[in-house]
Amino acid sequence: MESNFTLLTVRGIPIGITWSWLLVFGLVVWSLSQALFPATYPGYSGTTYLFMGLVAAGLFFASVLLHELGHALRALKEGLPIRGITLWLFGGVAHLAGSPPSPRVEFHVAICGPVVSLLLAAGFLGGAFVGHQLAWPGTVRGVIDYLGRINLILLAFNLVPALPLDGGRVLRAWLWRRQRSYTAATRSAARVGQVFGWMMVAIGLAGLFGGAGGSGFGGLWLAFIGWFLIQAARGEAGQALIRRALGELRVRDVMRPLPSDSEETVSTVAARGMAAPARGRRAGRAMTVQPDQPVYDAVGVFGDTHGTVPVLEGGQPVGELRVDDVNAVLQQKLAEPQGEKGARGAGVLVWVVVGVIILVAGAALYRPPYVVVSPGAAIEVSDDIRINGAPVDDLNGRYLITTVSLSRRSALGTVWSALRGDREIVALSDLYPPGVRPAEYGRIQRQVFQESRRVAAAAAARAVGLPVTISGSGARILEVVDGSPAEGKLRPGDVVIELDGETINAAADLVEAVRSRPAGTELAVVVERDDGRRTLQITSEKLPDMAGRAGIGVLLETRGLDIGLPFEVSFEEHDIGGPSAGLAYALAIADLLDDGDFAGGRTVAATGTISLDGEVGPVGGVEQKAIAVDDARADVFIVPQGEVDEATGGDVRVRGVDRLDEALRFLRLGT
Repeated sequence: MESNFTLLTVRGIPIGITWSWLLVFGLVVWSLSQALFPATYPGYSGTTYLFMGLVAAGLFFASVLLHELGHALRALKEGLPIRGITLWLFGGVAHLAGSPPSPRVEFHVAICGPVVSLLLAAGFLGGAFVGHQLAWPGTVRGVIDYLGRINLILLAFNLVPALPLDGGRVLRAWLWRRQRSYTAATRSAARVGQVFGWMMVAIGLAGLFGGAGGSGFGGLWLAFIGWFLIQAARGEAGQALIRRALGELRVRDVMRPLPSDSEETVSTVAARGMAAPARGRRAGRAMTVQPDQPVYDAVGVFGDTHGTVPVLEGGQPVGELRVDDVNAVLQQKLAEPQGEKGARGAGVLVWVVVGVIILVAGAALYRPPYVVVSPGAAIEVSDDIRINGAPVDDLNGRYLITTVSLSRRSALGTVWSALRGDREIVALSDLYPPGVRPAEYGRIQRQVFQESRRVAAAAAARAVGLPVTISGSGARILEVVDGSPAEGKLRPGDVVIELDGETINAAADLVEAVRSRPAGTELAVVVERDDGRRTLQITSEKLPDMAGRAGIGVLLETRGLDIGLPFEVSFEEHDIGGPSAGLAYALAIADLLDDGDFAGGRTVAATGTISLDGEVGPVGGVEQKAIAVDDARADVFIVPQGEVDEATGGDVRVRGVDRLDEALRFLRLGT
C-alpha cells in the first residue's frame, strides 16, 4: 500500500497512488461508460458515455481521497503523525505513524472518514434531486446521481464493524473503553473482521461460479476484497500483540547512545536513516524520534527509513534507534508471559448487535438466484407510430403498453420485496433459460420486441381489411437451453422449416405450433443445417418459464422475415424486451388505419402477444402490469383471456380476449 507516485501534499501529508490504482481507475471508467450510463441514460454517443465515465470516476476517487483526508486531518489534530495517504487497488488508506493513545482519539479519527462520505452523499443526492426538478441534462444528472449513490455505498460498507474498516475501529474504541484493554479490543474486532472477510469470500466465489445467475468478475472482486480484509484483520491483531509486548518501553530503553565525545551531527546520523526512494516518498527527508517517545509509536517511523532512525534531544543527536535492536527486544518480550490485568468482557448485547449488523451486511452483498418482478411503466404508444402511404385518422384517446421491471437484488432487497404486496419473487431458473446469461437473454428479448411491433402492424392491417403479404424462410435457432428437449439435437444456426408436416415461415409459427400441442408430444422437426436438411424427433415439455407452457427450449428469430404492407410504418425506440406489447400496438395501429373510432376518448391499456393472423397469446406478469395500469388511471385493460383473473382487483375495467378482432369489437361496441 506504499505509493509509487506522489501527486501532491496537503497540510504536509504526501498523497500518492500505486500502479494498482491505475488499473482500478480504468476498470471503473470502463464499467461506467460501457454498462451503467448507457443502460440508465440511453440515447447518447459512445464518446459522451466515455466522458461521463471519466468525470464520474475522477470525482469518485476524489471522494475517496476526501474520506481519507478526514481521517488524516483529525489524526493531526489529535497529535498523531501521518506518513501519507495512498490511493491503491482497494480504494485509499491513511498511514498513521503510531497508534491512538486512548479510545476517545481512536473513535474521533475513525469516524471522521464516514462523516465526510455522509456529507458528500447528501450533497450529491441533493444535487441530483435539484437536477431532476430543473430538468438538467441526463449527462449531468447521471454523474451526480452516481456519485451520491456510490458515496452512500462507501459510507455503509466502511461502517461495518469489522477491522480494518472504519466501523471496526469504532467498535475497537468502544470495546477498548469497556474492556480496558487495547489488545483484547483489537483481538475481538479483528475476529469480526475475519468473519466478515470470509463471508465476502464465500459470497464472491458463489457469484463467480454461479453460472448464468452469477456475478462473474464482480464476484471475483468481492472475494479479493474479502481476502484483503482477512489479512488486514490478522495484521491488526498482530500489531496489538506488538503494542502490548513493548508495553511502557521508551526509545531511550532501546536506542544505542552516542559516545559523549562523539562528533556526530544530526545530518550524519540522519544519513543512515534517510527515507527510502523506493517507497515512493521524497528522498533525503530525515525521520527522527525523541528519547521519551514510546517505542511502539517509533516503530511506525521505520516504514520510511532504511532501518536506522536518529534520536534527538534538545535538537541534538543523542543516539540512534535501529530496527534490529527493536526486533530483538520484541522477540524477548513476546516470549515472556503476557497478562492483561483489569480486562473485562465485552458483554452479550454488544455481540448480538454486531452479529446482526454483519448478517445484514452479508445479506446486502449476496444476490440470491431470484428475480424481483415489480410494476413497470405504462407507456403511451400513440406518438410512437408513424404511418406513411395510407390515410390515417387522429386517435380519439390513448393506448398504453404495460411493462414489468425485472431486477436481480441482494438478499436484503429480495426479502423486502417479498414483504410487499405489489412484488413477485421468481426463481432465476424459471425466468432465464439455463446456460443463457441475463444480458444475452435481454438482447434477444429486445429483438423480439422489435419484431412484435412489425407483426402487430401486419395483424392490424389485416384486421381493418388491408392487403398484407408475409414471407419468411424459417425460424432460426439463436440459443439452445441447457437441459431442454432441444439440447443435443438442435444447435445455434439451425433453421426450422417444418414441424409435423406444417411449414414454418417465422419464429412465431414454430412457437404456436409447439404450444398448440400438449406437452409430451413427439414432434418431427425438419431443420436446415450447413451440411444439409435433416429431420429430428424432439419431445416437448412444460418448460419453467413464467407461464409454464409447452416448449422445446430454444430462443428464436425469423430468418428473412419480410412483411409486405400497403404503407410504411416506423416506431420510436424503447429499451423494452419481449413480445407482450404486440396487442397494444396492434390496437393503436388499427385505430389509426380505420375510419372508425375504437378508443372513443378512453385510455386503453393492453398486454398480450400478437400473431400474424391476429391471435392473442399469454404473456405473464399481468398482476404487476395491472398495478401500473391502475396508477396510470386507464379506463380499460385488455388482456389475454387466460390471464383475466391476474388482472382483476383494481379500479380499471378488465376484458379478456383471444383474438385482435375480438378486442376491436369490444372497444367499438363495448361488448
